[in-house]
Amino acid sequence: MNLQPKSKWHSRELALYGTTCEEIKIWVNFFQVEIDQRLAYVDASHAEGRLEAANGITTHENHFVLQEETGLDQTVLQEFDGALVNGNHHAASNQIIFVNLEKEKSLAKRSAELTNVLAVVLPDGMTEVPAFVQPLLQPETKIFRLKEDVLEFVSNYFQSAPLKALILLGGKSSRMGEEKGLIRYHEKSQADHLVSILEELGIEVFLSVREEQKENYAFLNRPFIADQLQGAGPLGGIASAMRSFPQTAFLVVACDLPNLQKEQLDFLLKNRNAKAFATCYESPMDGGPEPLCSIYEPKSFSALMKVWVNGKSCPRKMLYNRTVEILPVKDSKFLVNANTPEERIQLQEKK
Repeated sequence: MNLQPKSKWHSRELALYGTTCEEIKIWVNFFQVEIDQRLAYVDASHAEGRLEAANGITTHENHFVLQEETGLDQTVLQEFDGALVNGNHHAASNQIIFVNLEKEKSLAKRSAELTNVLAVVLPDGMTEVPAFVQPLLQPETKIFRLKEDVLEFVSNYFQSAPLKALILLGGKSSRMGEEKGLIRYHEKSQADHLVSILEELGIEVFLSVREEQKENYAFLNRPFIADQLQGAGPLGGIASAMRSFPQTAFLVVACDLPNLQKEQLDFLLKNRNAKAFATCYESPMDGGPEPLCSIYEPKSFSALMKVWVNGKSCPRKMLYNRTVEILPVKDSKFLVNANTPEERIQLQEKK
């Protein structure tokens, strides 16, 4: 098992210092409820002599309890948007101090860990940062007194990932017999059409291709992300993009959806649930998640890779086993794809 070092739980981690474990837990629960992100909590066992305290264990969906000498499989926390850490037991690269005068000595013992104090929270009635906390401050450290201000600060720290678009062009088009992204349905190639409507929504567009396809789509003058997983189908294209941009969410669109228009993509964006692993449309086939017109959050990368390691190449396998936001569809025509010449001709005649 590959274990996480004590000070690197997640690329976005925040340790809570300065007060009792009970108060830290109250703040953590408050953040997890109020913040629109899926946040893990890393703590240490407070029970004595319990068998399960010897290992990293899950005591709740998002609460990880472990003793000082244990670590966590580094893939576990990657299915979260960030990690909150109990600073009384574990270190993290960024910190926030909740001032409690009774914990002065405890905080002093951990002063070496307090290398990047982002904020200090003063209790009711206190107007100045106490002398024992002053040496830990940096010029950019924020000082808060109100709970609402603390929530806003931590919310911004764990804000939703930036979004880019990914057009999946890497299929071999074996049934169609020609590049599906180059077929013309809207007086220009389908790939060009998708680039246009995505950029009208203000999203930077990337093209998912096999290495040998780049020449075919060079005319679009948009950045490529070549498949890094051979034979992995659309899952490989999505995973390759997320590996290239690990802190980015992707609006993923298949190239074989001729009826897709800007309004359906706009609706998807406006209803994005960043706390879920993905935001999808309801599939007209079976009511399940439609994987190829969806927004994938960064935390879905680890889950997609687990599907691939288990010998599967369909992103739908991940969506069925994780929390996803499924949007209802009144008219599912925009999700009809064209995979054969007959289907292509039928859709072109309807234009």
